[in-house]
Amino acid sequence: MTIRWLAGGSYLDLKVHMGVATSTFYDIVEDVCDAIIETFPIKFDTSRDALKERAAEFALRQRPHMRVFRGVVGAIDGLLVQIRCPWKSEVGMPRTFFCRKGFFALSVQAVCDTRKRFIFVSMDMPGSTHDARAFSMSALWEAIQLGYISQGFYLLGDAAYRGIQHILTPFIGNQTADESVFSFYHSSLRMCVECSFGILVARWGILWKPLKVSLRRVPKIVETCMCLHNVMIDRCVPQEIRPPVYSKSGRVTYRPHIDNNGAPTQLMTDDGADSTADCGGMTDLRSKLKSQMKELEMRRPQLAIERQK
Repeated sequence: MTIRWLAGGSYLDLKVHMGVATSTFYDIVEDVCDAIIETFPIKFDTSRDALKERAAEFALRQRPHMRVFRGVVGAIDGLLVQIRCPWKSEVGMPRTFFCRKGFFALSVQAVCDTRKRFIFVSMDMPGSTHDARAFSMSALWEAIQLGYISQGFYLLGDAAYRGIQHILTPFIGNQTADESVFSFYHSSLRMCVECSFGILVARWGILWKPLKVSLRRVPKIVETCMCLHNVMIDRCVPQEIRPPVYSKSGRVTYRPHIDNNGAPTQLMTDDGADSTADCGGMTDLRSKLKSQMKELEMRRPQLAIERQK
């Protein structure tokens, strides 16, 4: 019942088919979600060996002669999960959950690795909260403040996370040619978290529409979907994904077969982390990487139409 419900099935059909009452259905779902989260937990390992391994995997995603992003241990972004309007008895100010996109939502902060697996998730803030503010209230931010993330390791984030320690962000505004090159390669490497969210939402139909459950159950449901998302990637489950159709084309996309044989051991060295990327040196690191890209003569790929011309 739980899997079919998470995949988008109606609880009305499921409870009738299984012969259970509505209250029993939700009790069963909650117990199963607890078991899944406990069995397949989402953890951000802060040990230096784990950080070095993830940094090596991100280095492997870059071309051999363009591995300028050393020390990347994850990509971070926010997701707005639609919910029903919270009741006054659930929260003091329901209007704070009304987000800028015009619906009630819960702010989800997540970090993923190169395999598009979720390695950290936080769902403590309402939908109107800025991503930087939501992340500053998370356990990972507290770990960074306490120094659990070793010097030289950092996350990749979009411009919303400007000024946050251990998060490298792109340039914004009117950019020079060198700044544009940096932002392009930064975005290309950070895109794995966008893909993770896309796969998550496309696979689990319950996220296609507002979650009509009590507010306290929303984080558990979303985390369960993320845990199962990780399991399917670990086991290389090739499965068709049918995302919500917003056009008349009705085109169906498929999740690519994701596999990872691990990073080469030669990349898992102490110099896999950039020792100049201290807690307050993200701006200096960004300038340093921009200069390295210029020295390597890295350029943004030209569009096919420009090459034809």
